Amino acid sequence: MSQSPADRTTATSSTGPVLSAADAMPDLPAGLGSTDADAPVQYTSADVAGAAEVLRSAEDGEAELLLALTDEQLAGLDGYERRQFTATPWLDEHAEQRRFAAGVGLRALIAAGRVSSVTDTETGQQQWRADPEIAGCLLLRRTASGFTTAERTVQTEQGPQVYRLHYYVHDAGVLEEEVTTLGIHRFTPLRSEQVGARLVALMDPTGVAAGDGAPM
Repeated sequence: MSQSPADRTTATSSTGPVLSAADAMPDLPAGLGSTDADAPVQYTSADVAGAAEVLRSAEDGEAELLLALTDEQLAGLDGYERRQFTATPWLDEHAEQRRFAAGVGLRALIAAGRVSSVTDTETGQQQWRADPEIAGCLLLRRTASGFTTAERTVQTEQGPQVYRLHYYVHDAGVLEEEVTTLGIHRFTPLRSEQVGARLVALMDPTGVAAGDGAPM
C-alpha cells in the first residue's frame, strides 16, 4: 500500500538533519574569508600556494585557458559590495540585482565543488574557500606589482562591442584576464615573453599592421 506524502518520513541522524555546505548558502558581501568590503583581502598560505601553481602551469608550452568565471561568480567570490577594477558588463546591466546575482553565481560554484566550507585550522571556525585554481587567480589579480590593460572597440550590427585584456605582472609570470562582452572572465597564465603577441592579436587580429601595404 502506497503512502501519501504526508505519511512519509525522512531519515535523519539522532542529532537532526545533516546540512551539506550547499544547503546553507552563504551571504558574503565582502567575499570569501573577508568581513569588510573596504579592507584589503586577507589571503591564506593555501591561496599563496595556489597562485604559485597557477603561474607555474605556464612554464612549458603554449598559453592555455585555465579558468573562466562569469561576472556574477566573480562578484560572489570577491564580494558583491567590493569594488571591481575590471569591467563587469553583464552585471552592470543588472546592478539592482547585484546581491541576488552574486548569490546565484556562488551557488553554482558550490554545486560544482569549486567552493566549499572548510574548518580554519587556527580558529576552528567554518570558512568558505575556493579551490586552488580559483583562489590563485583571485590572489594574482589583486596583488600584482604591475598592471596593464588594453581595449578594442568594434562596431557591429548589434552596436559597439568592447574586447578587453588585463595583465597582472608578477616576478614568476603574468596572469591574463580577458573580459568578454558577455561578462565572462577568462584567465590564462603566461610567461612574460608571451604577452606582447597576445596584445598584438587583440589590437590587430587580421594582421594588417604586419603587412607590406602602404598606410591608409
